[in-house]
Amino acid sequence: NATARAIIDKFSNLNQFDAYSAIPFSSDRKFSAVMLEDGRSIVMGAREFIPHNCPEVDEKCKLYEADGLRVLLIVQQRHVVSLDEPLEEGEILGVLVLEDHIREDANANIEWFKKNNVGIRIITGDSPISAGEIARRAGIEGYEKQISLEGMPLEEVRHIARDYIVFGRVSPEQKEVIIEALQDDGHTVAMTGDGVNDILALRVADCSIAMASGSDAAKTVSHLVSLDSNFSALPSVVKEGRRVVNNLQRAMSIFLIKTAFAIVLTVPFLIWHMKDPGVRYPFSTRTMYIWEILFIGIGSLFLSLQPNDEPIKSKFIINVIFKIIPAALVQVLIVVFYYFIGFVAGGWFDATVAQSLSVISFSIFSFVILIRICMPFDIYRVFLTVGLGFIGAIAILADYFAFRDNSIFDINYNLNGGHIATIFVVLVVAVSAYVGLEILARKLHEWIDKHKEESKYDHF
Repeated sequence: NATARAIIDKFSNLNQFDAYSAIPFSSDRKFSAVMLEDGRSIVMGAREFIPHNCPEVDEKCKLYEADGLRVLLIVQQRHVVSLDEPLEEGEILGVLVLEDHIREDANANIEWFKKNNVGIRIITGDSPISAGEIARRAGIEGYEKQISLEGMPLEEVRHIARDYIVFGRVSPEQKEVIIEALQDDGHTVAMTGDGVNDILALRVADCSIAMASGSDAAKTVSHLVSLDSNFSALPSVVKEGRRVVNNLQRAMSIFLIKTAFAIVLTVPFLIWHMKDPGVRYPFSTRTMYIWEILFIGIGSLFLSLQPNDEPIKSKFIINVIFKIIPAALVQVLIVVFYYFIGFVAGGWFDATVAQSLSVISFSIFSFVILIRICMPFDIYRVFLTVGLGFIGAIAILADYFAFRDNSIFDINYNLNGGHIATIFVVLVVAVSAYVGLEILARKLHEWIDKHKEESKYDHF
């Protein structure tokens, strides 16, 4: 690991001892040891875990830790150290002090996460004092909320996980419990680590990120590996994830509105057909050309390609459902209204006219839906909606003048002034109803999210 590499780089040329056995470092015991040919043992590790009787050294170590330095105690034992027996007090040979390098871009990256409402926790096996000082230098809010988890039961760790920012002297099992406790609070948790002692926490995290310089085991269980071992890549990873999720939500909403419209509209026409076999489903592929090609096909394609750094809100499926229901419902009601007044309420017009009015109305209304899906607007979406609206209008006009008697979109253009006025009134009412249903859906969505937020803590 990085500590061992730093020690080797600094002191390898001073080695004058012959060793025949060693105890590797462990996150549980927080020390390592080497047994020498002359019968002595050298122990190196955290001062709290190595028995000694030297208050002066403890005070000196605390000063180092307050400066954000990592401190390892080096102790000599006059006998062979064994894992089967607890460590005895030994002779202090010295204190090894290491400084963790804070990357130049660390503060900027942490500031980005702060602005994007991402909370940062420091979970380390080192002293919480030194970790807290490093957190302060890196610009992490709440760095003064520090705690040592040395010897703390796992159930107690679970209950205090939300109350602190810096956790020191943490065991692998405690790291795992902290991640699970944050998840129980409804958070999506990303975990970065590079050592074997991070494996349990990396395995349960929603997004686990290992450093390329870390252990093979940590890289194996992680979802992502930073090839340059650089924390600064994480903001771009988050941005890419937001682009995929947000754009997929918009694209799925456009596609599923048409699916919901077709499914719901099929039911009344199926019932009607059972009573009157002469009645058929009124629409064909040609009637859907403008809606499908322009607003569903091209619209969703360009929306999916746009860079999108908007924070992800609520749950994916819930977001999509609350977008599609108001739009699909209004479109169904448009068609049902035309056929109702055409056949039931006095027979104002025949099936051909009802179909034509429906096609014109839901094609125009699909443009309204695209506008709503694109909100909030930016330059890219403004050009997209205006461009598709212009193409749609040109397509209708070209069909009217060039293919009037054999319409590409299967529209009967022999409409009178009353028909045109009906389209205008229906669209005004439809847009008003859509806005009202959208507001109602948004309020209901907010209420559900608030209820879920409040219920997070019911188990405490």
